[in-house]
Amino acid sequence: MSLVGRLAQVVLGFGSAAILLWLVLAHTDLHETEKALATADRNWIALGIAAYAVNLSVRAVRWRLILRQVEEVAFRPILSALLVGYGVNALLPARLGELFRVEFCKQRYQLSRVWVLASIVVERLLDGIVVILSLGVGLWVSHRSDHITKVLGGLLAIGTAIFGSLLFATLIMSGKSIPRLFERWPVISRRMDMVRSGLEIVRSRRLPIILTISLLVYVPDTLSIWLAVRAVGISLSFGNTLVLAGAASLATLLPSGPAFLGALQLAYALTMQFAGEPTSVGIAATILVQVFYYAPVALIAVVMIAGGAGQSLKKLLNFMAPPSQPG
Repeated sequence: MSLVGRLAQVVLGFGSAAILLWLVLAHTDLHETEKALATADRNWIALGIAAYAVNLSVRAVRWRLILRQVEEVAFRPILSALLVGYGVNALLPARLGELFRVEFCKQRYQLSRVWVLASIVVERLLDGIVVILSLGVGLWVSHRSDHITKVLGGLLAIGTAIFGSLLFATLIMSGKSIPRLFERWPVISRRMDMVRSGLEIVRSRRLPIILTISLLVYVPDTLSIWLAVRAVGISLSFGNTLVLAGAASLATLLPSGPAFLGALQLAYALTMQFAGEPTSVGIAATILVQVFYYAPVALIAVVMIAGGAGQSLKKLLNFMAPPSQPG
């Protein structure tokens, strides 16, 4: 992507974040939010940080298994690249961390950009399937019928359409017939064959294993969310926790600011209304997530990227204007 394209993503992300925050905070008692933050229980926060760390570790295990379809990579580089990607997502808007993760893997570990990007697509597809199930089951268990339920149901329908389309496209692109369509253009055909091999895991016998690990990913992930909310004095039921986990993940599909600023606040506000809890306290829980879960990962990413002033500058330039080299 060109520098202009990435700048457009940044502007869109910050603009969307400003609009979403305005919509949410206009109906929020910020004094109550401040009070909830001041009285937040540090023990619950510490447990939430630990659960989030486990979540990231399990995600690294899953990503390594996905990449193993095309490339054997040790766990430590996988975890490092994943932390860098998630950290940059916390620093920059519009999920630019995913693109940075691709470039980081290419520059640091000489992994093909095509294969890394394909593995991230599979990651997001699996995440989408799990969060749709989470939100759907949460809404079903809660047995509510009001305007907030309709809004969350609409989010569920949109998410289902997006990830259903992504699943269909992935199945098509992972088929052996796609590269053959470009046999007249050898370079394009080779690239398409790389895409096919990177996505082929969705057709392999290892898919049930990856799906199972994806479910395991969301055990500590959902627990970390519940603990953040518990830290500000709210104990969500099982159904409402599933709704929050699903809504929070699907809301990040919206253009947003750093650390999903705006989109995450919207998801927490909607879920608190759905659960009959104060929106202001939900916003406080969102801030805890962004400050205590995402910010430390961002700091780790900065430290890992800054291996030296020259190297750091080179990586930044490569990311903002990547060279048109193969793989």
